[in-house]
Amino acid sequence: MLFMVLLSVDSINSYIAWDFSVTQGKISLDIGFSVEYTNSAGVKTLILPYRRYEADQGNFCTCMAGNYKLIWDNSYASFFKKVLRYKVDCIPPVVESPPSDNQVEG
Repeated sequence: MLFMVLLSVDSINSYIAWDFSVTQGKISLDIGFSVEYTNSAGVKTLILPYRRYEADQGNFCTCMAGNYKLIWDNSYASFFKKVLRYKVDCIPPVVESPPSDNQVEG
């Protein structure tokens, strides 16, 4: 079974961050996780290769605008029910505004 979160990123230098854990009752289990990028032409690039985790926290700074997909994969262990708890954020870059001519000094 696959579970995916799709993010559309408009600006380079955005941050994508995740935090997840997997459990079955009181037992920790693992799940496959990877991150991929798809550009406007449909070409896919692997950002984070598939690996199995019990839990993970991570982030990266985007160097391309486009679609990012975070993928959790439990297809290798379909007999075991698992609970995935996750948080995903996409934080746009901070853009400082130029100083205004209307500033008043006090």
